[in-house]
Amino acid sequence: MNCIVSLLLVCLLGHPSIAMANTMETSEAAITKNDVFAIRDALKFYFREFGHYPIFSSRDVIKILVGEDVNGANPRQIVFWEPRPARKFLWIITKRGNLDSNGELLDGWGRNVVFTTDASSRSIAAWSMGQDGTWNQKAAEKRGFYWQLKE
Repeated sequence: MNCIVSLLLVCLLGHPSIAMANTMETSEAAITKNDVFAIRDALKFYFREFGHYPIFSSRDVIKILVGEDVNGANPRQIVFWEPRPARKFLWIITKRGNLDSNGELLDGWGRNVVFTTDASSRSIAAWSMGQDGTWNQKAAEKRGFYWQLKE
């Protein structure tokens, strides 16, 4: 009888955990999706405010979104997005922030997020190159780490 009850408990409790383990993302992937899409949403707010997207380098786009005025692109210095700061214990970084020392957006794996802008179509796009750093735009789009905004 104890054997049957034990087997039943293993089946009932073990099955959901196996299914859940297969669907869970890594923390790096979750951080990446959150950050990449938070930038997309910040750009949508920027568009609502100014009627266009800031077609600049990725570093300048980030500066504009955090409230800096780059070439008159954010004259009221509105903060559309706030970066996550690095956490330190004494001098040791315990959790990396989402910007590198140059102000470029990092994905959850510590790689720069790719930004592209096109002045002729007035569009902006971004994607993560993934855990191994080899994803192109199509691979990132297939995995849900890509977005594009057009005016």
